[in-house]
Amino acid sequence: MLPLSVLYVLADIVGEIWYLASPRLRAVLAHNLALVPGLAGGDGAGGNAPGRARPIGNLARRISRNFGRVVAEFLYSPRITPGNVGDLVDMASFEVLRKYAEPPGAVFATAHLGNWELGGTVLAMLGINLAVIVYDDPDSRIARLFRGIRRGRGMGMLPVGTAPRDLVSAVREASLGVVADRDFSGRGMVTRFFGKRVRMPVAYAGLAAARGVPVILGVCVKTEDGRYRLVAGEPMHASRNDPESARGVAAECIRRIEKYVEEYPEQWYLFEKVGGGEERDE
Repeated sequence: MLPLSVLYVLADIVGEIWYLASPRLRAVLAHNLALVPGLAGGDGAGGNAPGRARPIGNLARRISRNFGRVVAEFLYSPRITPGNVGDLVDMASFEVLRKYAEPPGAVFATAHLGNWELGGTVLAMLGINLAVIVYDDPDSRIARLFRGIRRGRGMGMLPVGTAPRDLVSAVREASLGVVADRDFSGRGMVTRFFGKRVRMPVAYAGLAAARGVPVILGVCVKTEDGRYRLVAGEPMHASRNDPESARGVAAECIRRIEKYVEEYPEQWYLFEKVGGGEERDE
């Protein structure tokens, strides 16, 4: 395995080529970034915020390069150990989560923002028994590679679409990790995300309610010192046997994700158009 510094150089080159060679990528990023308040080139769902406008074209290009680095970090992750993880991650920012290493744990929700895979690695290093819901790449070779890396980091995996009964059984003694800003199952709730009607996952909030554990929405974002740190809000609790309460928690997760995207737009790696499919009210 090459040193991470070399992988970064290669990732920057690949990210630049991807951006220049893919009209679809440029169109998707421009569409999504135009929804974010305060970014120049679009009104945003909430209108431009004076004094912080940032050109969308420049941000889109940075996103492509930054995502290349995220992939490089994921491939490098088998070499991350308790002895060197501090070079890449501000471990002190994650300490607040260490208490969830004891059963019954928690449901950890995140977004396609920053390095969510690295966040899962750090949780496992803290001793948290973590099972993550994964969407396997259509290419079986890539899927096997990614699953092998996650397994090597001590994470269990549950495929998207796992039946609720099987999901409850699988995480009876484990915490659950879920990316909460995209519904891969097609069975999520209809809500608004940056003003667009979309379908988002909600089952994780219902599972948290059934188990009596909190939902913790956090993102693992890169900061000015080049290291990642956890940014998270207060734990959220849904009431047992109350679907509306679970939907309320999931909706609050989306609102928090919007705020994090506004703060770290250059680390927003959502490569499908927000609101690209018209969703109807349920």
